[in-house]
Amino acid sequence: MNEQFLAQVTLTTEVCCHCGVVFTMPSSLMHVHRTDGSSFYCPNGHAQHYTQTTEEKLKIAEAKIQQQENIIEAFRKRERRLEKNLINCKNLLENYVKSAGGA
Repeated sequence: MNEQFLAQVTLTTEVCCHCGVVFTMPSSLMHVHRTDGSSFYCPNGHAQHYTQTTEEKLKIAEAKIQQQENIIEAFRKRERRLEKNLINCKNLLENYVKSAGGA
């Protein structure tokens, strides 16, 4: 008795970093390997793995964002400090002009 079934699988192309052979794997399996960094093999038996997991890439990106936010905040603090200094200088100048004019 013959049985048939229909399955739809999305395949993703990969290239072996050792021998250059092009092969495919289910996208869901590629996602697992990218997420956990586990090994898989090309058709010629060469071990492969992704050097950074998705979580590691996310942590690096978050760290870069935090670093940029820290730089922006430092510039904002510096700007506020400079604005205060400018106001103080303006007030000193006005007081000097007033005192010089009144003398």
